[in-house]
Amino acid sequence: MIARLRGYLADVAPEGIILDVQGVGYGVSISRSVYDELPELGEEATLVIYTDVKENDISLYGFSSDLEKHVFILLKKVKGVGSKLAMKILASVEARQILLAIGQSEVAVLTRIPGVGKKTAERVVVELREQVGELVSIPSLSSSLERIPLSAGGQAGSGKATGGTDDNDAVLALEKLGFPLERARAAVAEASEGMGAAAGDLDAGDLLREALSRL
Repeated sequence: MIARLRGYLADVAPEGIILDVQGVGYGVSISRSVYDELPELGEEATLVIYTDVKENDISLYGFSSDLEKHVFILLKKVKGVGSKLAMKILASVEARQILLAIGQSEVAVLTRIPGVGKKTAERVVVELREQVGELVSIPSLSSSLERIPLSAGGQAGSGKATGGTDDNDAVLALEKLGFPLERARAAVAEASEGMGAAAGDLDAGDLLREALSRL
């Protein structure tokens, strides 16, 4: 399974891009944030990849961060939402806005997307609301989602979470989004270490925002 690609941007088309990786051209459907951040033709790009394998087809979907890929996978869990529709949603609305729309039951955000009818939008909200809702119902965490950068940032660290209440709240929030416990703990630990001495003054929302930027 292809999970990440680094290569040179060979072509850009409405349906996606072609990434030249050591002489092999990979056709990749891309999200909105990837499109907005594309380099010039011939320049290097790195994408987080979801490989969709079907009986007669292998399709690649490219994202700017693990968070985007995770939202894509969440959307695919909804009945009637396949890879193409999930990518169409991400090509129209940023990942953080999708999470907020689901958690706050804002069906209209999704129905504005071409190809997403009211029934599909309602299914997305109903089937994912419980998983996402508790996260965005907490003001500090909700505001953090509104401020998180779309591209992954920071370097992996080797620190351990302090085990404080705010750290635990941030870990629980990542679990609500579906990230595995160990990965959530590692991301929060890296966030705490990366923010240095100031980390003691951070609340759960600050830690979540920093942790998400590292996923």
